[in-house]
Amino acid sequence: MDKFSEFPSFSYDSKLFKTFFIACIPAYFLSILWAKLPWYVLILPVAAVLLQLWGLSMMVKKVLTHLGHIKTIWPKAVRWLLGLAFFALVIKLLLQAGSVFPEISNWLLDSDR
Repeated sequence: MDKFSEFPSFSYDSKLFKTFFIACIPAYFLSILWAKLPWYVLILPVAAVLLQLWGLSMMVKKVLTHLGHIKTIWPKAVRWLLGLAFFALVIKLLLQAGSVFPEISNWLLDSDR
C-alpha cells in the first residue's frame, strides 16, 4: 500500500468496491445456469455481468488516469505483475459474461471434448 500513497487520488474507491461486492451475490446464479431455472431468475446473472463490466470500466478509468505515473515510478516487475493480474481479471469477467449465453456456456463448460 506504500506505492498507493504516492498517488493521492488513487485511493480506496467505495463505489468500485460496492459494485464488485453487490455483483458477487447474483453472480452465484452464473454457476447454476444449467439447472433449468425460471426465466425471472435468469435476470440475476445478467445483472451480475453488467455490474462486473461496469466495475471493470471504472477500474480501467482509474488506472488510465495514473498510467503515466505508474510507468515512470513503479518498477518494471510491479508493472508486469499489475498487467498480468489485470489481464486475468479481464479474462475471468469476459468468460463469465459469455457464460450467460447458453451456446457459449456449453462450449466453455463441455467436458466431453
